[in-house]
Amino acid sequence: MHGFPSSSNMFRNLIPRLNSDFHVVAADLPGFGQTQSPAGYKYTFDNATRLLDAFFFGVDGVVPAGRAATMLIHDYGGPVAFRLHHSNPTRVAAFIVQNANAYMAGLAPAFQPLVDYGNHQSETNERSVRSLLSFETTKFEFLQGMPDVTLVSPDAIISCQYTLDSPGNDAIQLSYFADYNNNIALYDTWHEDIRKNQPAVLVLFGKNDPFFLTAGADLFKTDAIRTHYEYLDAGHFPLEDPAALERTADVILEHLPRLLHH
Repeated sequence: MHGFPSSSNMFRNLIPRLNSDFHVVAADLPGFGQTQSPAGYKYTFDNATRLLDAFFFGVDGVVPAGRAATMLIHDYGGPVAFRLHHSNPTRVAAFIVQNANAYMAGLAPAFQPLVDYGNHQSETNERSVRSLLSFETTKFEFLQGMPDVTLVSPDAIISCQYTLDSPGNDAIQLSYFADYNNNIALYDTWHEDIRKNQPAVLVLFGKNDPFFLTAGADLFKTDAIRTHYEYLDAGHFPLEDPAALERTADVILEHLPRLLHH
């Protein structure tokens, strides 16, 4: 599951490398990609989870009854997936953690404006987080920490910005921003879920991420028994770097089956 400000498009180059071994499904969170929602829909992480719960695990869900899924999680996809694990502990067999966070130690100083806005939606705090919707910030999110920015597809950046610039999307993003602290409040619950249910955790993390730190990723091994770690020379979007993309695919193909059957 993708994160801000991306969509399922972020997996466009990874899926062909995995689909000979796995049944891969990429969904858009509400308010991202080409999604549409009814008037009055409230954009929160709880509501996004309800929608994805039905999509994955409902009567006509894409995960067959009695089967479990591995969830590759990035950024916003993390809070949704950890909620899904809490509600469906037997249906989530593993997490592939790619620049998603579940620990206080993983929040970089650059994340503080979101925390401040979640605490108080003042005009000053809103101006601060609105900067996250700008084209300059989108470029920063994609390019910062990448070993060669000339290899990052400009189409990925433009696609994300197109969504952010769509009429009314700013209100959607502000709603998610205001709700983000509810994720932080659930960190301890998610840790307990991992300790209790013991999903496998495969960490493939861009080590140069300006928002989520490796110090947080390091802590998954304090709760999960079956883990494998690899830190990639990449920023917030490792799949946009060709070498990190190839390494991500190779490690998943090599280590995920072992972790699932250990």
